[in-house]
Amino acid sequence: MMEMCKKYKPIGKLWVGLDLMITVTQPKDIELLTETFLDKSQQYKVIKEGLGDGLITASVEKWKLHREAIIHNFDENILSSYTKVFVKHAKILANTLKKDYVKTRFDVYWKFFGCTFDIICESCIDLNFDSVQQNQYMLWIARSTEITGHRLFHPLHQIDILWDLGSVSNELTLISWGIVKFVRQIVARIKFQNLGKNQDEIPQNFINNLMTLTYDKKIWTEEELVDETQTILAAGTNSTALTNSFFMLMMAIHQDVQEKIYQELFTIFGEDNRDVTLEDLAQMTYLERSIKETMRLFPAVPIIGRSIDKDFILDGYVLPKGSSLLIPIAVVHRDPSIWKIPLKFDPDRFLPEEFQKIPRGAYMPFGLPPRNCIGSKFAMVSMKVVLSTILRNFRVVSCQYRSIEEIKFRINILIKATNGYGITLESRLKQQ
Repeated sequence: MMEMCKKYKPIGKLWVGLDLMITVTQPKDIELLTETFLDKSQQYKVIKEGLGDGLITASVEKWKLHREAIIHNFDENILSSYTKVFVKHAKILANTLKKDYVKTRFDVYWKFFGCTFDIICESCIDLNFDSVQQNQYMLWIARSTEITGHRLFHPLHQIDILWDLGSVSNELTLISWGIVKFVRQIVARIKFQNLGKNQDEIPQNFINNLMTLTYDKKIWTEEELVDETQTILAAGTNSTALTNSFFMLMMAIHQDVQEKIYQELFTIFGEDNRDVTLEDLAQMTYLERSIKETMRLFPAVPIIGRSIDKDFILDGYVLPKGSSLLIPIAVVHRDPSIWKIPLKFDPDRFLPEEFQKIPRGAYMPFGLPPRNCIGSKFAMVSMKVVLSTILRNFRVVSCQYRSIEEIKFRINILIKATNGYGITLESRLKQQ
């Protein structure tokens, strides 16, 4: 599909079974169409099975109401209160790596997945889970994403009757049931924790705010509460873990960039091993540009879709009502007509004076307004805390790839390196 999108630019079409998909790669067209069509394409019905009917998959009407209710959970005041949680779990990860993984090749993805899962659970849900529960959830999410991604682009599997006949359908049903049960247990634990507490004694976090809407104000149903909790756990954990993992590969391949980031961190901290603060994060400008460049080359969500709910004329072409709009983010992010030497890892593309030359609609790791990711600031702050902590403690010596070109990846719901994220670390601290 990605090759087809590259070949047929700026507008192309393909059929997946009986579904017509229109692809666009021109930034001005992408910006216009994402503002015009807000409903997700019909392919997202498949994603609901593993992700629930939260902000990512909801109808426009439901999305507007839920976004308004949820978005303040990610404002800067609340975000600043989460920083200590980010630091805590970044240090736990660093200690784990220090103990068991220095000078040995290992796949870093699952380490980042566990760290990000713990961060989201403690900051947004105010709960911690043991390793058995965490590992089971991680396996469920990984397998659910794999099955759903396969179904999305398999024409026969788009037909519900044929899909339901297969054993994989039953497997996905059982996994989805397990995930929903896990989330319902979270809700039950939080309700029990809050019994007998006054409102001012209850932490003002994501899940408690949604529970107020559900049980006190009775604006939401419990099903809506479960769906949104399911969404933030699955989407937030997976996408951030993937970006962090690709970032580490980039550090291994581009030692000069890694050294420049380390020098930036040394300027901020010196040899002091103190915790990261919000003020420190504001000074990590080169680190942030490097994260953004990683997301350009490897956007966690490589494709987004919209439902075309009316005939629409675009540059003389008719986009027919009932078809699906497909925006191949991974293709646009590597378009040589937009990005000079697109496979070169160059964080300075994101210097303010350089990035202002890039058209809107050409860079969208978190989607584009109005239906973009509301957790983008949360994700960036958590990534800067975790990655700065890792790079202060370790040097990424090598990985299994010698160049960006060698990193082959699969694209469905998420982008994943086909052969994993094998890296080798070396301690930076003298006493180690």
